Amino acid sequence: MVEATPTTTVWQRYRAAGGDVIVAASLALLVMITSQLAILVLPKRLQLDLSFLPPLPAVSLPMYWPRAPHDERIRDLQCDWRDGVAPPADPAAPVVIRCRGSASGPVMFMSPPPLFQGTEWQTQSAQMTTDLQGPLVKLLAWTLGPILAAIGLIVALGRQRPWRADLARGLNAMRRPWRALAPAAAAICVAALANAAGWMEVDPAVEQSLLDTFRQPAILALMLIAPVWEELLLRGWLWQRLRPALPLWLTTLVVTELFVALHAGNPQMGVTSLAYVAALTASGLALAWLRERFDSVSLCIIAHAIQNSTAAALLLAVP
Repeated sequence: MVEATPTTTVWQRYRAAGGDVIVAASLALLVMITSQLAILVLPKRLQLDLSFLPPLPAVSLPMYWPRAPHDERIRDLQCDWRDGVAPPADPAAPVVIRCRGSASGPVMFMSPPPLFQGTEWQTQSAQMTTDLQGPLVKLLAWTLGPILAAIGLIVALGRQRPWRADLARGLNAMRRPWRALAPAAAAICVAALANAAGWMEVDPAVEQSLLDTFRQPAILALMLIAPVWEELLLRGWLWQRLRPALPLWLTTLVVTELFVALHAGNPQMGVTSLAYVAALTASGLALAWLRERFDSVSLCIIAHAIQNSTAAALLLAVP
């Protein structure tokens, strides 16, 4: 007597696929949060800008505090305070007192600090900005999560995927180099068309801020590391889980949308213009084509790295 082999229903396959998508999205979110948590605990430089309305009281305050009077984690606070701060050219203009210091761990800034909360102080605004201390600290903060994710994914995929064969298929596809250039070319072409259609609506101040952010060495390094863990996660582990259970078009759609969300939803970008989303979608579809056509995660990593390198070169070339 032959026992009947249980078959997986369509509902079970789709439910399992949904679980895999949630796992992949959670891991991507965890990587992004890891960078933010690293920023919280690593040493930081900070700047306090306190804006007061005239007239200022005639009091004398120290220019330097070894420990900030409002937060013990803020130290070496150097302020540009002077006795009787020189009035601005416009008597009605606010007077800004700027303090710079360093901090470790999460810091809180009460607005304004208790030291400046007397009834004679007319506070207009108070703002604190922070930045990590030194390029090595920034590099650690931004790359720690992606590196750990890449190592974990390599271990997870290594049991099921022969990497030598994967790399061989990728290098074989590279005999025609245009294949590896397909994602970058698709993104550039679609972005150009979207820009011509007027979809690129970015505030000039925001655009300049983005340029300054992405020109930092730590962010440029992250752009070169990101393709490894992103491809291992999306077109490696997730694709391998979804492809047997879902049609090709649905697998492509799900993976591409996660790819778009991972980039457009990154707070570091600060921009979600239609042109940017369209370029991401075109790039994601091209990467999915490479994955299905050549069955190689390595090829996707190479193509994605070329795309990011092109973007980094363009960022550095823009004046």
